[in-house]
Amino acid sequence: MSLQMVKSVVVGRFLNWVSVDAKGVAGGLLLFWDNRVLENLKVENGGYSISVRFRNCADGFSWIFSGVYRPVIGSEKEDFWEELGAICGL
Repeated sequence: MSLQMVKSVVVGRFLNWVSVDAKGVAGGLLLFWDNRVLENLKVENGGYSISVRFRNCADGFSWIFSGVYRPVIGSEKEDFWEELGAICGL
């Protein structure tokens, strides 16, 4: 996803972002955050999702946000859950 496209959606000098481009008929994913509030520690792109480990600037608490960016059909569900489990440490 281009910087120009991101700026057409949201504007702010304190914003950071990560994205996954559309694949076929599956839509892409754009995740943005205020870097005065959240610190990006790590980004993981999987076959079905994008996950970001954040740390709250105020209290130092770390957490993971995961967004799914394509449909998961029946035969792929086990792979999908394994991917999320590996990323999130479940």
